[in-house]
Amino acid sequence: MTQKEEKEKQKVSRQETGKLFYDLCKATFTVTVLGNLAPLLGLGTTSWTEVIWFLLLGLALTIGLFFIGFKILNR
Repeated sequence: MTQKEEKEKQKVSRQETGKLFYDLCKATFTVTVLGNLAPLLGLGTTSWTEVIWFLLLGLALTIGLFFIGFKILNR
């Protein structure tokens, strides 16, 4: 394999890994919002403090995954 092919292979691998982290970011955000939607509407028995903590945890995880994907793609 030539050096050019190896470099292209690494670029494609980096792009796919970055896309994976972006997809994980989107999935985490969706699950966090939809998972906490029922208690926010009064349909669940979960306390408000638990709902807020899970929302904050989900948002922090979403932001973390976003930045990992961002760093991988901009390397």
